[in-house]
Amino acid sequence: MTHDDLDNGIFVEVLPFGDRVDVTAQVTDPAGNKSPEASDSALVDLEGVSAPTVELQGDTSGDGVYNNDELGADGTVTAKVTLAADTAVGDTITVTDGAGNVILEREVTQ
Repeated sequence: MTHDDLDNGIFVEVLPFGDRVDVTAQVTDPAGNKSPEASDSALVDLEGVSAPTVELQGDTSGDGVYNNDELGADGTVTAKVTLAADTAVGDTITVTDGAGNVILEREVTQ
C-alpha cells in the first residue's frame, strides 16, 4: 500500500457469486489488532430485457415501398416502437435510423 492508496482507496475486481456481489474489508495492524469490518453489497442482474417491437406506419398500399403520397410532409416515415412487458423503470430506449444516428434516447421513468 502506498500513500496514494491511503488517499484514494484501492480498486479490487470482485466476481459476483450467483446474483449478488458482496465485498468485506478489514485492516489489521502489526500488533494483530483488527478494525471493524466494512462491507458493501449489490444485486447482479445478468438477464437481458426483451426486444421492443418496431412497426413502420403509413404504407397504405402494403407493398413495403413508400411513395410520395405515403411519406410525411418532411419526407419521413413514422415508426411505432412498443416496449416489451418486462421493460422497467430505469431502462433506456434508444432508437436509431438506418445510418446509425440516435434519433431518440429516453429513460423509462414510470
